[in-house]
Amino acid sequence: MKIKAWLNKYEWLILIIGLVIILRIPSLFEPHHYGDEEIYFVMGRGWRAGIPFYQGIFDHKPPLIYIMAGLTQTVFKFRLLLMIWMVIETISFWFLSGWIWNQFKYLSQKKRKWLQIISTGLFGIFSSLPLLEGQIANGELFMMMPMVVATTWILVKKKKSDWDYLGAGILAGVGFLFKIPVAFDFLALMLFLFIWSEKEWKDVFKGIFRKRFWLMGIGFLIPMVMTFIYYWHLGLGQDFLKGVLLINLGYTSSYATSSYKFNPLASGLFIRFVLLTGFSGILLVLRNKLNKAFLLISLWFSFGLFGALLSARPYPHYLQEIVPSGTLLLTSVLVLEDVWSWIVWGSLSLSLIVAQKTIKFWHYPTLSYYENFLKIISGKETKEKYLSYFETTKINFPVAKFLQQRMIKEDTIYVWGTDPTLYNLLDKLPTGGKYIVSFHVRDFDAYRETMQHLEVNKPDYVIILPEPIPFPELFSWLEAKYIQINTINGVKIYKKIN
Repeated sequence: MKIKAWLNKYEWLILIIGLVIILRIPSLFEPHHYGDEEIYFVMGRGWRAGIPFYQGIFDHKPPLIYIMAGLTQTVFKFRLLLMIWMVIETISFWFLSGWIWNQFKYLSQKKRKWLQIISTGLFGIFSSLPLLEGQIANGELFMMMPMVVATTWILVKKKKSDWDYLGAGILAGVGFLFKIPVAFDFLALMLFLFIWSEKEWKDVFKGIFRKRFWLMGIGFLIPMVMTFIYYWHLGLGQDFLKGVLLINLGYTSSYATSSYKFNPLASGLFIRFVLLTGFSGILLVLRNKLNKAFLLISLWFSFGLFGALLSARPYPHYLQEIVPSGTLLLTSVLVLEDVWSWIVWGSLSLSLIVAQKTIKFWHYPTLSYYENFLKIISGKETKEKYLSYFETTKINFPVAKFLQQRMIKEDTIYVWGTDPTLYNLLDKLPTGGKYIVSFHVRDFDAYRETMQHLEVNKPDYVIILPEPIPFPELFSWLEAKYIQINTINGVKIYKKIN
């Protein structure tokens, strides 16, 4: 009877979890094809080989995403880990949304339950569909699970000790080790708990002097500080700080400036910061006129959107940062009654529309993605046809097959281009220094450094992808030291002259 009662209580949560799993099953069987994931796998392979992050092999994200890729090693295992990760987040979101809607006391219990079901269902869908790259193992999805669990922990638990605030801070800090923008989600939670929740103006800023405020903030910093101490102990502290923090400052401007020099004016970051500050101030003024939960949703969404827009890049997976708060905001349209709430809701919705108009986020097809998977499992299309759905496989897989037939285990390669997939298909590491892809060489003006490594390492094969990326020194060196042995779909393959 207890099991039956438990199943009845959580039947909708179980159905939503089932939906999340079903939506993610096709992702487990995708081939190597997605650029960012392929970089993670190369970084992970370097980690397994003992090559230090940031000094010996480079990408600009914090280390946990690379370690996850290194531990799993295959697309199937990496995506399976993500599936488990997202099931945990969905369960946590269910309880968080339950707390959110219970703050609307004027609603009936039945209506609050339906709001919990709707918001959690929307979360499960938007966080899983290819529309916003929900099936890809990117940092945004990994960073938000610890943040959502930390938020649930500190809001849902009725009797909280100082240790709860410290623990929630540490957990959210783990998210920071996947990707930096989660710091803004955490800041929104801190502001809500210790400042925006105060009713009297005289108490508004007293919250920052409370012990629990500092415990939670220190907790957030602990994972980062401990990671720095580890790298400092290895003699890599400077490389770690530069790779994870300093370079990421420049990264926020690089899409607008084509360089890694921090320029908040050129990138629009300063304007967005002013808008966020002004809107947060308005919420502070209106805090007693808004429902407590809606105030949290509004703060969380506005800070999350700022984090998603840090670099002003149009990559849809950036929007995964606002999926938790966004689904709550979307569902809240069913319960808002007062004018001020509608004004705030409209302002947040308008901000998202303006962001889309300005940055023009891409989106990916969803129906054709699932149709492609259903056709392959039902035997209605060949494996080759299935693979061709993923654009880069048309280039990388034939090249990998050609090289696999000729290479021996000890052979080394270097790929010049923006796609590192061949390293993973051939189980190899780059031989041109720490930069894996051509845009890193370009962005950091590392042409001379790359050539020095190539001249020392002398890779057995050099692959030039069909991208118009100039590197005169490389091409002159190839003409002198290598012979072109094949061209496959625009990919030029060179072999070292012995």
